[in-house]
Amino acid sequence: MKKSIAIAAAAAGLVLAQPAVGQTDDTKLGKVHFETSCRSEAQKHFDRAMLYQHSFWYRASQMAFEDVLKADPECAMAYWGIALSLDGSKLYAANGASDDVSVVDVKARKELKRIKAGSGPWGIAIVGAKK
Repeated sequence: MKKSIAIAAAAAGLVLAQPAVGQTDDTKLGKVHFETSCRSEAQKHFDRAMLYQHSFWYRASQMAFEDVLKADPECAMAYWGIALSLDGSKLYAANGASDDVSVVDVKARKELKRIKAGSGPWGIAIVGAKK
């Protein structure tokens, strides 16, 4: 009985954390703006991604942050945003001495690339695989 309740609660949490099926009108969510140093086209995607994040649309926010990277591959804030939408397959580790961030495949334990991230970045984030 306890196991069934735990499974139902977990499933409800997952369902409630995503936009309703067929819900595509994000204009009713409001507006947000977080200034970044990314290109202007990337900034538009970033604001949309943060709108989704603050509306608990985590999967949609992750996809929008990926759109930020398509518009500006050097936009380090997009990687931060992806880290907010956790799913566990990648590790982003700041390298303060070299002013970049290492993207590490957790399963393979291999550094995939380094991204320039301004002066003295710090911290780590773990991001999961797409499902």
